[in-house]
Amino acid sequence: KSWYSYILPALPPAFWGIGICIAKFLLNTYAINSVTLTYARIFFSSVFMFPIILFLAHYGKKKNSIQNVQLNPHFISGNNAFYLKIVLIVGLSLTGVILNNFLLYYGLAFTLASDSSLILGLTPIFSIIFSNIILQRSFEKNQIFGSIFGFFGISLIIGVDLFIFNLNRVFGNLIIIVAISLWAFSFILSKKLTELGQSAILITFLSILLGTFLTTPIFFFLENYAYIIHLLIFNVPFILAILFFGLISSALG
Repeated sequence: KSWYSYILPALPPAFWGIGICIAKFLLNTYAINSVTLTYARIFFSSVFMFPIILFLAHYGKKKNSIQNVQLNPHFISGNNAFYLKIVLIVGLSLTGVILNNFLLYYGLAFTLASDSSLILGLTPIFSIIFSNIILQRSFEKNQIFGSIFGFFGISLIIGVDLFIFNLNRVFGNLIIIVAISLWAFSFILSKKLTELGQSAILITFLSILLGTFLTTPIFFFLENYAYIIHLLIFNVPFILAILFFGLISSALG
């Protein structure tokens, strides 16, 4: 395998870990709610990915490129495979983009960023469980051992105080566990779409774009968007945090 096949998968967890700290910063400093954080993340992600999609659609020549996906008759025809892909993309957007992010940031308001980072270590375990149930993939020993050691490795790095009981903290952690389980389930939907011949980056873009459309009316209904616009114009730390949050942690990750 090429060297980047090992390097690239290691970068998103770093981006996501930093994103959790930034999300906690935004929640505490600017009193931003989870709806706004979710909307900011997926909106800027879709804006950032749109020119990438156009570039790949024009210049992509490899198998499963955006261009080939657009010309795939199974994708544009009215057969069952087409409707299955639509259902999978909608499910991916709801579980892996909207509900996952909303619950993650909602739970983060009640608990610590370190707890959230530790719970993120459960994602591979949930993925293995869902793969076994839905995709009927058998458990492998290296997957189980790797997940267990990875989880305890994270706990050793960030440190966890198990002797301090706080009801709000427990509630927040439970919410984040639900969010992570939805995220792991969305990996299964994404895997099924790639098995149907869809480009991974197109799947990501469509799910984020759909999430943007679905959350836009919710954002304008629940949030004081004049306050958010003011911060986006005049507050440099807020601008930098949102840009990293949406572009690096989400789209690039």
